[in-house]
Amino acid sequence: MTLADRTVETNELGYYTVALLQPGNYQLTCEKPGFQCFTRGGITLTLNQTARADITMQVGDVSQSIVVQEDVTLVQTDRPDSSTVMTTMQFDNFRWCKTAG
Repeated sequence: MTLADRTVETNELGYYTVALLQPGNYQLTCEKPGFQCFTRGGITLTLNQTARADITMQVGDVSQSIVVQEDVTLVQTDRPDSSTVMTTMQFDNFRWCKTAG
């Protein structure tokens, strides 16, 4: 976990955006009076990634909560590009190809 808290609110359609997050592991917690508190952990963001985490709030008593702990592989559906993160050792051992020119 990054140990940094960010608070955002949804728009009138229920969409939210948390911008400019550093790569790392995150936990998402959603709260609304009259609904069960929802928490999802195991969210890993990589460099230059746009991630999507959809949730469904359940009607319930304020004292009830749901905790979902999972290692989620997020699929980036908002952009067609892809990237990968390499360790320093992988980068140093990568076979670079020279182009003619």
